[in-house]
Amino acid sequence: MPTDLVITGLVLFLAGLAAGTVNSIAGGGSLFTLPLLIFLGLPPTVANATNRIAVLSGGIGASETFRRSGLVPVAWLKLAAPPALIGAVLGTGAALIVPDLAFQRILSVVLVLAAGWLFWNPIRPPDAGRHFPPAGTARWISRAAFFLVGVYGGFIQAGVGFIVLTITSANGLDLIRGNAVKAPWSSYSPWLPSSCSPTRE
Repeated sequence: MPTDLVITGLVLFLAGLAAGTVNSIAGGGSLFTLPLLIFLGLPPTVANATNRIAVLSGGIGASETFRRSGLVPVAWLKLAAPPALIGAVLGTGAALIVPDLAFQRILSVVLVLAAGWLFWNPIRPPDAGRHFPPAGTARWISRAAFFLVGVYGGFIQAGVGFIVLTITSANGLDLIRGNAVKAPWSSYSPWLPSSCSPTRE
């Protein structure tokens, strides 16, 4: 086996391990793996699609772990899933028509914004006992937020976990249950519309 292939495989394995660890805690693993795939020679849009395979597999494992532990806030999933999936379809459609150069420039901006997001750290300590979605106007605001995050997740996906956790923590959900919302949603919502879309030539 060629040495370069072994080194590439090792780098991808270590990057995947690091990304999986980061994703299980708060999210953002794709901010490492997506630029790495581009650096290794994949066209940006192909790297964007390839990266979602790892996101999906990690999300399935995390979702099953949370389900077995009884930590999945079903009410939150019912709130988030419909608008997120609609947004993801639109975001995926945009990703299919954006040229590689434009996507690479957008990704560069996203990486800078993600660094600022981490520095700002908008994830708030939750209020005790608030495990249910908001009611009234705040509920519709949350739905709109998940729709917009769905558009972003369908388009680029990288860093979507941070945004989901910011929304859930701002509404009083603790980090563990916030991750239980993030794991299935951030994995499946960008993937399902992508799997149904025509392949780019």
